[in-house]
Amino acid sequence: MGKGAIQHEDYCILSTIEKNPTSGEIVFYFTSNEVRKVRIVILDSQMNDYLEVSNEECSKGGNIVRFDSTKIPNGEYFYGLLTENQKTVKKMTVING
Repeated sequence: MGKGAIQHEDYCILSTIEKNPTSGEIVFYFTSNEVRKVRIVILDSQMNDYLEVSNEECSKGGNIVRFDSTKIPNGEYFYGLLTENQKTVKKMTVING
C-alpha cells in the first residue's frame, strides 16, 4: 500500500440498521479485526450526544449491541460507533406506536 493509505483493519465496520424507520428493539451490528474499546451512541438531529448505548470492549469478529428504542422519543437521530481512532455515524428515524 502507498504511503498514507488507510489501513482498513484498523477500523470497525458499522452495518446499517435493518429497518429505517425503526421501532422497538434496534440491533446495532459491527465487525472488528481486533479486540478494542467501542462506544455506541445515539446523537440528536443536530449531531449532539444524546444517549450512550454501550461503552465496552468488543470481540474480534462480529458484535451485536441491542437497544430498546422506546426509551427515546420518536424522531430523527444518528447512531455512531466510536473508537480511539474512528467515528462512524449513520442516520435513523425512530417511530414507536
